[in-house]
Amino acid sequence: RQRLSEFRIGAVGVRTCQSLQSEGLDVVIQPAADQQNSEGLLQHSALQALNGQRIWIVRGQSGRDLLRDQLQNRGAEVRYIQAYQRSVPANYDVKPVLIALESGQIQIVMLTSYGMFSNLLQMLGEQAIPLLQSTRLIVPGQRVAKKIHSEYDFNIGVADNASDPAMLACAAKEKLGSE
Repeated sequence: RQRLSEFRIGAVGVRTCQSLQSEGLDVVIQPAADQQNSEGLLQHSALQALNGQRIWIVRGQSGRDLLRDQLQNRGAEVRYIQAYQRSVPANYDVKPVLIALESGQIQIVMLTSYGMFSNLLQMLGEQAIPLLQSTRLIVPGQRVAKKIHSEYDFNIGVADNASDPAMLACAAKEKLGSE
């Protein structure tokens, strides 16, 4: 931790920033509150001229390479640190979820990434597709919505970003609009 305090630390999301700060780390590079994503982080003044700088990106085993590619284009040497793996839980009982979807008990499903959407479909199986078509999906941004729409005809609400307030505001707006 002492060594980490010597580095300039950036965080895309509010929760990540809060977690780092709770560990005594100072987050100095953050996107604007209304753009909690890689694109927003890339707009920060500290990430413009990066010739010769080393940057480590902590992330899951997969994801977009936009941040790495743009930082490299700006002169940085970029490496990934894989901190977690996205996966579908083993031995997950899908029956209660399918029953809740079929009965209308689940009206809104929030997905913070396309990877989460893919994992959901993998968990629930093909039989969930018609059920999810009658359910409102909330996703963070047009990019995720377009990717889902390119494969499926789902009813999608688009939040401003993946933060809890943005996702909940979109869900509340969707709920009010249906009443």
